[in-house]
Amino acid sequence: MRDIEDWKREQLKNIKFRAAYNALAEEFALADKKIKARKKKRVPAYATSLKPVPLRGKRRKNPHYGSTFDSFLKEAGILDQVNAAVKKRISRRIVPKTIRNRTK
Repeated sequence: MRDIEDWKREQLKNIKFRAAYNALAEEFALADKKIKARKKKRVPAYATSLKPVPLRGKRRKNPHYGSTFDSFLKEAGILDQVNAAVKKRISRRIVPKTIRNRTK
């Protein structure tokens, strides 16, 4: 398997690639600094990207805000249809098991 540096060296021989690479040199340098800082602190990359953004002022007591799924279905006018479909599915699974258990 080739090393990334080998690939980069090979690609930099292409004039168009080299021009695009040089145009992004500042961004590559910044990314390199961030990676080195993470390695120095021994922080995995995913840990920095998934950190929640701190809220200004008071923290919300309930992080789950917004409408419920049922209210969404009700607004769409399909709550009764979805509930009926769910009950039908549940009964298809439970009733045969109950019948099997009774016959034993």
